[in-house]
Amino acid sequence: MVWSPLSNLLLYGKTANIAAAHRAGLLIGLDSDWSVSGSKGVLGELKAARPAADAGEVELSDRDLVAMATRAGARMLR
Repeated sequence: MVWSPLSNLLLYGKTANIAAAHRAGLLIGLDSDWSVSGSKGVLGELKAARPAADAGEVELSDRDLVAMATRAGARMLR
């Protein structure tokens, strides 16, 4: 799945259940949705991801978040 926390928060008032996705072992990518409803790029989404992950009570290190924005997307696209 691709997670766009800032866009989710602005559009829906909450974000995807990252804790459940993480527990289920889903491959989670992190990127912007589109600039109209979220950030203009992945760095803005990374900034929003930390408090969103903490609020969702999922333990993700900074390294995990960066991997979501880099390696996970690369794996998804093969």
